[in-house]
Amino acid sequence: MLMHGLILRGIIQEFQKCHLDHPIGKFFGQCKSYRCFRQDKAEKRKPNFEQSKKMKERLRAHRQEYAARSQEGELGELNISKIILK
Repeated sequence: MLMHGLILRGIIQEFQKCHLDHPIGKFFGQCKSYRCFRQDKAEKRKPNFEQSKKMKERLRAHRQEYAARSQEGELGELNISKIILK
């Protein structure tokens, strides 16, 4: 991960230099070093997606529990903050 960070830092510096050297060309694709950015974003996206799936499942279970309690007449307060902070 450290090596990837160093490589990414170098690419970012080249990208920023290209933007400074080509203030108009940057809008027309003259500075094309975005592939590494996409790869980095994809690596971060997977854990975030997994975390969101877990959160949705917890919310779904809580809603079902709340619906079951409301049908039985045992309405309590809907406290989503407890679910989110788990």
